Amino acid sequence: MGRSAGLPACVRLVAFALLAWRLPPRSTAETLLLAAWLVFAGAGILLAAIDPRMQRLPTNILVAVAVAVAVAAVSGSLIIAAALVSGRLTIVRNPVIAAAVLGLAHLALALLTSGKLGMGDVRLAALSGSLLGTDGSGSVVLGVALPWVMAALAATVLLRTRRVRRGNLA
Repeated sequence: MGRSAGLPACVRLVAFALLAWRLPPRSTAETLLLAAWLVFAGAGILLAAIDPRMQRLPTNILVAVAVAVAVAAVSGSLIIAAALVSGRLTIVRNPVIAAAVLGLAHLALALLTSGKLGMGDVRLAALSGSLLGTDGSGSVVLGVALPWVMAALAATVLLRTRRVRRGNLA
């Protein structure tokens, strides 16, 4: 196994350990939510490895579509099961609202930015909202803001070190 092949496995290991630490399963509902997050994180790491090479989330590739559909179905089922087991319907209501808001906001951005943001990004935003919503509105806001802040910081570093020019940032 080469270095690049082992990197996603190491990232998955760290991500899964952090999720298990952050979301310790003390009840059946929490175990189901942790399982949903683990499925999402695994698929997200796979997509993160593919996206820089293709400059898009490959939803038109059969395997990627199958992964996205499986993640959405499994994550949604796990969230619904957690709500039923715990008797807390907000576990379902909040993720539905967050998914709709993030999906529609990213759809508007995709339509306004003419190709800078694709439909794969829109689908991923809605799916992210569905999981972030299980933890409340603070997590949704942080989950929306953090990638943009990190991208801005990365762009600033690249511009300051003159590794890219302003016109080359996409």
